[in-house]
Amino acid sequence: MAMNMPTIYDEFSFGGEWWIAGEEEHKISGVLQFTKDQGIILKLFGSFEYHRQSPDEPIVKRNVSYQIIHGDCFEGMVTLINGFSIRANTKHYPNENKMANVNMIKFDLMLTGIHVSNLDEFRMKGMSVNFSNLEMWLLQIPFETIFEPFGIKINETEKFDAYVEHLKCKIESSYTIEHKSELYEHETLIYKPYIFFHPDEPQNLNWFMETIVGFKNLLSILMNTNIFIKSIEYSERHVRTIHIYPTPLANYDPNIKVEQFNSFVINPFILRDNLSNVLDKWYSNKIESSILMYLRTITSSDMLLEDKFLSYAKAIESIHRETNPNNKFVEEQLFNETVDKMLSAVKDSIDVNLYNKLRDTLKYANEHGFQRRIKESINVMPDDIKPYVLLGFNKIADFADVVRKNRDYYTHFGSVPDCLLSPHQFFGINRSLKLITLYLILRQIGISDEIFLHTIQQEALWLINLERDREKFA
Repeated sequence: MAMNMPTIYDEFSFGGEWWIAGEEEHKISGVLQFTKDQGIILKLFGSFEYHRQSPDEPIVKRNVSYQIIHGDCFEGMVTLINGFSIRANTKHYPNENKMANVNMIKFDLMLTGIHVSNLDEFRMKGMSVNFSNLEMWLLQIPFETIFEPFGIKINETEKFDAYVEHLKCKIESSYTIEHKSELYEHETLIYKPYIFFHPDEPQNLNWFMETIVGFKNLLSILMNTNIFIKSIEYSERHVRTIHIYPTPLANYDPNIKVEQFNSFVINPFILRDNLSNVLDKWYSNKIESSILMYLRTITSSDMLLEDKFLSYAKAIESIHRETNPNNKFVEEQLFNETVDKMLSAVKDSIDVNLYNKLRDTLKYANEHGFQRRIKESINVMPDDIKPYVLLGFNKIADFADVVRKNRDYYTHFGSVPDCLLSPHQFFGINRSLKLITLYLILRQIGISDEIFLHTIQQEALWLINLERDREKFA
């Protein structure tokens, strides 16, 4: 492959010959197209779907899904992973006794620079990854302009490294500085930061992709914005460099920079003495479903206000349940005995459908209600933040009551509550619930109240907006 490979969000195409892994004798010409809108598409001038083992044997119909396809292009070797046919055009020419096929196959993943036949056996020692807005997370300035005499000075920039016990992996930062020049016209320095993942033992592709996506999600939370994977590279020194291309996400915008709209960034150097512990807790957390619900509010730019509200509410409830397993009214054994007595008393005197409904409902009767979970979640927050979160409500119980009634209404659309939120109030309540959810997540991964307070008070826009939102609830 060429030295400067395109990123995941550059569009390109490779022409060459393609075959199913292990069947190199049956090659078909085609063009691989990589676009943000369509993803990884192989346009074949022929078909893998029908195949004749020999001229004397009948044609055998294949499945329309393909685990691994190999390609040989002018740019080098390509491996396509997990594909399925999306379109096929066949023209018959009866007079010439032939037909022409054009087939389109969509893939989930692409490797350049290598042919891989067995994904489980293919192991790598490490990967370097570039994420969008990574330079804003690292907050490092690698060079500066000097005016007298005019020139450019390269600065030593701080790097971090942390060992993640749960992964048995070292994670560290690094960067490259590329120098470009046009004779007598201009010189340019291009800074690119990377995150390196070095497991103790070589790991397969699936392990690396899960680890990288996990780190991307952490960055999205710590930077309060949707972070994207821009490039993934594995280099075998003096042998070859492999580039990994997952399907690009359609909502990526290279022009959006985090400093333009963000009001919350926790960088790795703030966490300096605790970074290994934070990463270890992140990768071993027990609140993954809650984190994914919270991330959805960051990554989905077109979510309705009501949907965001419900996502925050569900995330808070889920975090409280997972992190407070003993918050029940009575011991489990006593509760089960009580439920058995209640159900036995009515079993023979009510409709079987009603009995089943009661049985299923009582399964959760020993758990604290949503309103209580909201109150307890706010109670653990730092006192300096609580007044902002409550939006002018004098009591936590009053705030929790409004959240609970609106959650019930937008979940079931039953009776309209007397405190139904207006569109303007939704902005405020969502900001408040977002802050509660964020705090609970950060608390679970070992980020201290001091760091949380320092960050949110330093970037005060969030608190200023919450202060203004009070007027909407007066």
